[in-house]
Amino acid sequence: MNDEYLSRIDIPHPSKKGYRLRHTCPEAPSNDVYIRGTLKNKDVIELPDYWEHFVNQDSITVSITPIGSHQDIIVRGNNAKAIYLQSRSAIPIHCYYHVYAERNDVEKLIPEYRGKSIDDYPGDNSKFSINR
Repeated sequence: MNDEYLSRIDIPHPSKKGYRLRHTCPEAPSNDVYIRGTLKNKDVIELPDYWEHFVNQDSITVSITPIGSHQDIIVRGNNAKAIYLQSRSAIPIHCYYHVYAERNDVEKLIPEYRGKSIDDYPGDNSKFSINR
C-alpha cells in the first residue's frame, strides 16, 4: 500500500510507562480505534488495557456474528476493561466480534469542510501527519 493512503499514530503509551503505542487506521469520518477477534466458549471480550485511557467509554459499539448456529447473543454490559455477552442459547458462545470506540485524546474530526487546500481545515492540523 502506498504510504500516502495510510494513517498512522505512534504516541507514548497512555497506561504503561516506558512504552509506546503504534496504530494504523483505515479511513473513516471519525477518530476511531477498533479490535476484532473470535470468541469461543467465553462470554467476555477483554479490551486492551490502554483503552481505559484512550477511548470515550460512551462511544463503544459492538458487532457480533455467531459462528455455526443462531445463538441469540446480546451485549449484557461493558466497562473500561471488558464487554460482557449473554446468550439465551444452551450452546456455548462462539462468535466473531468487532468493537469500535472513538479516541478521546484528540479533537473530533471534521470530515467535510469548505476549502481549496488542507490549510483551510477548520480544526487543529498540528496533531495530524498530512501528506501533500
